[in-house]
Amino acid sequence: MAGYICLQNNCEAHRDSILFCQRCLNEIIERMQRGEPHSFNQIELYQKEITAKWIALIKMEEDIQLKINTLYQSNKDIIELLERQATNIGGVINVRLISKDIEKFDQFHTIFKEKAAKFDRCAQDVKKLHDLNKIYEAHKNSLQQEFNHLLELEKPDFIFDNYKSCIQDCPIPMSPNERLLRDKLLDLKVKLASQSASSIMSEPAQQEWVAAINNLKHMVARQEAQLKGFTQLFGGLEGAAQIIRICINSQSNGEAMQKIMEKQEKHEQTERKIEEIKTQIETLIQALKEQWRLDISQSERQQSEQVDLKIQRLETVLQTSLARSDTQLNTMTAHIQQLIHLPPIVEKTNRQLAISEQFFSQTMLDLLLYTFNKPLNTYIPPLNAQGQSKLTEYILKKGWRWNLFELNARADTSKPVEWLPFEGAPRPNTTWPDLLLGVYYGQTLHGMRDGFGMVYCTNTDNLPVLYECQWRQGVPTGSGGYIWIDSENHWSKYDGEVMSDYLLEGTGRWQNEEGHSYKGEYHQGKRHGQGQYFYPSGGSYKGGWQNNKKTGTGKYIAANGPFLIGEFQNGEQVGLQKHYTKEGVLASQIILD
Repeated sequence: MAGYICLQNNCEAHRDSILFCQRCLNEIIERMQRGEPHSFNQIELYQKEITAKWIALIKMEEDIQLKINTLYQSNKDIIELLERQATNIGGVINVRLISKDIEKFDQFHTIFKEKAAKFDRCAQDVKKLHDLNKIYEAHKNSLQQEFNHLLELEKPDFIFDNYKSCIQDCPIPMSPNERLLRDKLLDLKVKLASQSASSIMSEPAQQEWVAAINNLKHMVARQEAQLKGFTQLFGGLEGAAQIIRICINSQSNGEAMQKIMEKQEKHEQTERKIEEIKTQIETLIQALKEQWRLDISQSERQQSEQVDLKIQRLETVLQTSLARSDTQLNTMTAHIQQLIHLPPIVEKTNRQLAISEQFFSQTMLDLLLYTFNKPLNTYIPPLNAQGQSKLTEYILKKGWRWNLFELNARADTSKPVEWLPFEGAPRPNTTWPDLLLGVYYGQTLHGMRDGFGMVYCTNTDNLPVLYECQWRQGVPTGSGGYIWIDSENHWSKYDGEVMSDYLLEGTGRWQNEEGHSYKGEYHQGKRHGQGQYFYPSGGSYKGGWQNNKKTGTGKYIAANGPFLIGEFQNGEQVGLQKHYTKEGVLASQIILD
């Protein structure tokens, strides 16, 4: 019986078969003692070594692919814009085209997935495993050397440094649907202008006026970005939106600004107008404070300390920006004053809090966390020492499925983000309990859930559940997941394709607080098809499932290595059961009724 594998290159003795037995080993050892080189290994050890290497490589490639894809998707729009500009100016000098590198990486990922699938199929065939191992180093080097630079996308200055030569002349997108892209480009232009400020000041006086106009444009863009922060924090302020529109419109009116610039006085008048702007912005802050407090219903007033803290942080940002304005905008004119219009204070009302924004905001995510700690329908959540429910505790520790940046980067900005009641959902054709009333925070289209969003509700078993999904015409569709808290106050999490019945369908994952997990096929939220179940002890079961129970042929692997292959029906062992040692030697077999 073959127990060894030949690893010697161009070995004549094992040209036909690289596997050999103990007798051949004795002959090889004799030749080695005579000085003939020969490399070999035990088949079992070799399989373990190669398997461990490939599992680690597959995991590394999955992590890198996920990270690179996330980083690129969040910056794809600005990268494509700047690369179009690089092409328009007649070349890509000092610019690395990241989109081309991403295309190469996607091609590599496709090929690597095929190799990974081949590894799964031949993990028990040492000859095929040996052939596959020949390409291991090449794939590993590609990941660590050829594509490693793509991970630098997470560095704050990478895009600025890589596309610096394209930023200055890159046209600003003006479509309402390109607001996020416009903000990114304006931030890059402001940074570029700030770096070149000293050289601009040393140029002839005639160019100082040109620089002053450009600085004015940058300031307008900067104000737009800052006022967008008002919208994200306080949502629904028509006055803030009007300011942004005026800022955008003012950028196209360069000729009017030039005439104003020519008529104004120099330093004394500029300083006076800057002070007027400071006063107006301070008044705006007070107006925003008042409007926010008037909009909050009585049940949310205990959050006022958190609101005050967010406003104080906003004030600090504005004051810091204004301090820079004193030195950078000595040519500020009366035109800037027209950019500030205070929104009217809404009349006090006793209506329930209703929020409509263009972006997801941290304030509203915090409000959703706060809601998890309060009674809903007849469910009263148990709270920990910090006053947090199990669901709040999970989110604070593990995070949302998509963080705030990812939500705003992925979301279609043409769909408003709203806080709405959830009407519940019956599930008549399943064994799962119906969903009761709750709340929805996310994107909408014509008043219906559509886009990215979250539903928090309870079910008819009086247990809470949180859905984080993509929605279409009011129901979940596509990628998503849900977390529910059981009667023992323990969490369970599902990830995969969530369908209109609010349950997983197709391939998905599940894990719970006790350390159990599953990866495989689902039907109506239950394990159904092929999948692998992992136990906290370290053991696992891989095989068939039906209605959440082991069914068909399966393999149970103990934590210390021995394994069993047998038949299962309705979760119980039936028929022929074969027990193997961790070395793969058949130890016993039995037939069960």
